[in-house]
Amino acid sequence: MLSHAPSEGSLPPTITYTLSPREARNFRLTTIKELRAAVRDSMHNSLTEMFASHTYVGLVDPDRRIVAVQGGVKLFLVDYGMVCNEYFYQLGLTDFGNFGIIKFEPALDIKSLIEIGVAAEKTKDAENDVAWEEIADAITAQLVTRRQMLI
Repeated sequence: MLSHAPSEGSLPPTITYTLSPREARNFRLTTIKELRAAVRDSMHNSLTEMFASHTYVGLVDPDRRIVAVQGGVKLFLVDYGMVCNEYFYQLGLTDFGNFGIIKFEPALDIKSLIEIGVAAEKTKDAENDVAWEEIADAITAQLVTRRQMLI
């Protein structure tokens, strides 16, 4: 078990968290197997090799999320936002169910955190006819009823 105090400016000083690593488990869920197979089937070998051995050159355009990387003798312009999205998707599939546990003391109020996310989405998507007031309650209820799947 690792215990951490938050760094200056990241969390209120009264909140601490504990990391509890767990032994890796092997899941045989059909949907996870199918998603992993889809990633494997769509894999581009040359692109995979380039990312495995690339050299970061520098930031090109922060507004468009573009960086330059060198792979062999070629220079590539890469949308690092999309690359991160794909990487974390694949990481989630690879390590599904094996992320360990982070426990906050005192416990965080999940509904308050969801309400923050809903408020952020509401400002981005104010034109849609969405019952924003009901969304936080619905998501909270869904997470609470399925909490055993998250542990």
